[in-house]
Amino acid sequence: MEKFSGFPKGDYSKLDIPPMFFGDLLPQIDDLSELKLILFCLWALPQKEKPPYLTYDEFLTHQPLMDGLRIIHPHGSSEETLQATLKKSVARGTLLEVRLELSGNEKRLYFLNTESGREVVRRIQQGEWRPSGDSIEILPEKPNIYKLYHENIGALTPMIADELKDAERDFSADWVAEALEIAVKSNKRNIKYIRAILERWRREGKYDGKEKRQEQDWRRYLYDEFGNPFE
Repeated sequence: MEKFSGFPKGDYSKLDIPPMFFGDLLPQIDDLSELKLILFCLWALPQKEKPPYLTYDEFLTHQPLMDGLRIIHPHGSSEETLQATLKKSVARGTLLEVRLELSGNEKRLYFLNTESGREVVRRIQQGEWRPSGDSIEILPEKPNIYKLYHENIGALTPMIADELKDAERDFSADWVAEALEIAVKSNKRNIKYIRAILERWRREGKYDGKEKRQEQDWRRYLYDEFGNPFE
């Protein structure tokens, strides 16, 4: 047995381990490799930029972790041990796994199962991310239609809130947000005008968003019972 030389001088008063780890999770862990893996995550994730996650390659290339797994199963492959341990940690719910295509290759990302980790995974699954080199960038969260209305048009009365709720139900939050933006640009800041834009989109079809809308395109959408705002 190699003797540990001790911790160097430093401040060890703060240990970033959730209290539930000791009370709820630790009693369940019956595999030393799983314990080593979760302790590695609790050490490594706070050092990452947001959103904090670890890739499979980061586990695989961290030599102290792989050496630790090799000690537990000296006659097997340490990578196979890593794969089995990650699978077990995800099954237990300690880690959350997301698989994405980045730079033409599949990447496995692992998040700690915290409230913020669950929220990031939810947003990734809903497509609210974009590649940034070999990593991912979470897109800014869109403000809801009620906040958009209040900030760009005016007071949000109970009656207007109900109309926005109905519009979101009948169309979608994205459609309502786009119609609201057009109403602001055309200086027609009222819920009736927004609803008229939505109804026209439903009757005549809406551009698919793949091509940039030209000025004449959205002028046609603005021409409703209020008249042409450009005349």
